[in-house]
Amino acid sequence: LSVSGINMSDVDIGKKVDYKTLETALIKAAEEIGWKARVEDKFKKNYRLGSVQEVQNYEFTQVFLSGKLLPAMRVIISKKDAPINRFSVWAGIPYGFAPERKVQEYLSAVSKNL
Repeated sequence: LSVSGINMSDVDIGKKVDYKTLETALIKAAEEIGWKARVEDKFKKNYRLGSVQEVQNYEFTQVFLSGKLLPAMRVIISKKDAPINRFSVWAGIPYGFAPERKVQEYLSAVSKNL
């Protein structure tokens, strides 16, 4: 999918892995190709009526990947509590400036680390 310079791709892992295994592989792969990785969970704020309670529900995890100066791309993991067999890669403005060959190099390193 490419919309005005934004590229989103689903990545099929080819097997099921637990969240921590995937997160570790994503971070190690970034280090191996000279990128930095920062992991951030996103939550959605909801309310429960009665005594009005604020409830936060997990939505997804983002892994921000960056080169020396600029953001490279973003990885989205949609769950933490069950085995994972896919994740998404977001590249292009505003997500990052990684060229296609660098995205493929990164994914190859992820595969090697899984």
